[in-house]
Amino acid sequence: YSVLADAKEGITAPQYIRYGDTTAFKKDSRKTDNSDDMEMVINWIGRKLGISMAETYRFLDNAGEPTALISVNVANEEYEQFVSMTKVREILAPPTNSQTENKNWVHLYFELLKKKAFPHVPESFESLANTEQDVEFIIDFSSKLIDKLPGITTDKLRIKKEYHKMIFLDAFIGQVDRTLGNYGLIHNKTTNTFEFSPLFDNATLRKPYTGNGICLVNGFVADRYLVFREIIKYEEVQSIARELLINKFQFIDELSGICNQSLNLDQYAMLMSNVLLGLLYLEKII
Repeated sequence: YSVLADAKEGITAPQYIRYGDTTAFKKDSRKTDNSDDMEMVINWIGRKLGISMAETYRFLDNAGEPTALISVNVANEEYEQFVSMTKVREILAPPTNSQTENKNWVHLYFELLKKKAFPHVPESFESLANTEQDVEFIIDFSSKLIDKLPGITTDKLRIKKEYHKMIFLDAFIGQVDRTLGNYGLIHNKTTNTFEFSPLFDNATLRKPYTGNGICLVNGFVADRYLVFREIIKYEEVQSIARELLINKFQFIDELSGICNQSLNLDQYAMLMSNVLLGLLYLEKII
């Protein structure tokens, strides 16, 4: 495969690559790590829940060792362009000190960014959303960006429904890497319309200073229970959650088998504990 020259942007600097006749999508790094195994399992979880996930595939070197993970069906046509939510935010909601009513939400976003979740951890960059109001605001932030998208034929309601499903998945698995750069929109350059991109970069990693009770929402550390309570308000999420609880034992059994085949013991324990805690939260809320 070969890396195409264009389409670098966002926090993780994603790139398009050419693989045969297919345009695929991956990160800068050609190195692999254990998170790639986790990502492929989480992709299975997302598809099981009816969420649009990018198809992921491992690349192997000549010795048969894994070298990279790529995603296809993310802006893989020449007339399509992936636009991260980081780029959307930069264009539609640049920093402002204005206190006017129509820009106040942008100002509040940047004020909240200053509240660091782990101020004593040098490598930590996450900010903190630790109240119900903060969590509601951070979830609603990208919804407001979606409302501001250009193009009268863009189905913004559908985009927001897919966005809400992503938040649910992230709360369910304990996602700790969902920054504005790790998801986004597909821009159809021919029709000037947007749609929500299939999800990629879904690995759940346990950082030394985090536990399984938190998840990352748009780069903010939030309590998973609070996220569930907020996101369950939406009908499209309620439908997924109720079906999941009805079939929870079958789901756990299937997931356990896949984890056993694909993950090492530590990864297995981490993901299953996150999922079981997510199910407990949902049962308590619903």
